[in-house]
Amino acid sequence: MPLNKIHVTISDLAVSLPEGFEIIETKRREELERKADMDGWWTTADVVERYKRAPTWFTDHVLKVPRFEKILRNNVVIYADTGGSYLFEPTSFARFMRDYFPEISSNLEKQKVR
Repeated sequence: MPLNKIHVTISDLAVSLPEGFEIIETKRREELERKADMDGWWTTADVVERYKRAPTWFTDHVLKVPRFEKILRNNVVIYADTGGSYLFEPTSFARFMRDYFPEISSNLEKQKVR
């Protein structure tokens, strides 16, 4: 038996939960959390938190790379042209980062060599 679980057997045990609370499976809770995370738009701060990179890293290596900007602008990202902040469509941006990770990584390696 795993150490992080306690198993107690008590016959006819009833557990009352406060109004508005219910018990759900961990898998379902995680699914709901992921869904909530993908609703709405991400800010730059959200993207920084998820990918553990500084805002300038995204600007320099993703958002202002001409090839990527053509893909992202007005489809995946609302650009901060006048000093405002970027807004990201979560599902599309996550897909972009997965799909273009090899190219982003390769570009970073090329910059190290220079």
